[in-house]
Amino acid sequence: MKKYGTSLYLGIILIGFLLVFNSQVQANTVEGITGLINTPTASVMPDGQLSANFHSFRGERFAAIGLGVFPGVEVGLSSHLASHTELVGSLKVNLITEDDWPAIAVGLQSSHDGTDYYIVGSKQLGTVGLRGHFGIGTGKFRGGFGGISSVLNPVAISNTSSNFVVPLTTFMIEYDGHGLNSGLSFKFGQDLAAKVYVTDLQNFGFSFKYSVMF
Repeated sequence: MKKYGTSLYLGIILIGFLLVFNSQVQANTVEGITGLINTPTASVMPDGQLSANFHSFRGERFAAIGLGVFPGVEVGLSSHLASHTELVGSLKVNLITEDDWPAIAVGLQSSHDGTDYYIVGSKQLGTVGLRGHFGIGTGKFRGGFGGISSVLNPVAISNTSSNFVVPLTTFMIEYDGHGLNSGLSFKFGQDLAAKVYVTDLQNFGFSFKYSVMF
């Protein structure tokens, strides 16, 4: 399994760096907030968007919800499905929107173990369509975290002869303070998204997300 996971991991990285295009897509982390795989970015959910998420991450299962409560403000709540009492609440506020400078957000994650705080910046890098993310904070964030994301195809690609549609696909690689993770995010229209990824060079994971506006 480790050999298979490593090969898949390296393959995802290779595909990602060979197919960098313009655009950006929001995805949700295990905690239900906007981010890559397990790290937050400076992006936030649109005001009035509600998302429900399921994650298989590092061999564990998680369910989460996220909500854009105000412009620039989102909250999340996640549960470790192996434990009926382990809940994590999250809050993130976008302070600065991206221009010639990075977008900046601050956030927190709170559980029965305490509350961890962080600040994170996101910025388009020199190559058009390539975005970098870096943050640091307290608790689980004290060692720093960061990553790179890029959309591989800015629009969905369809094959009229077979009715097959390639969803909008985003490549992600990150260091979450624990290990190196890499994967692909797929957006199927406005309400459904999925991810596949490899964590720590060996563990396969996936997630599903369903979103609605109200």
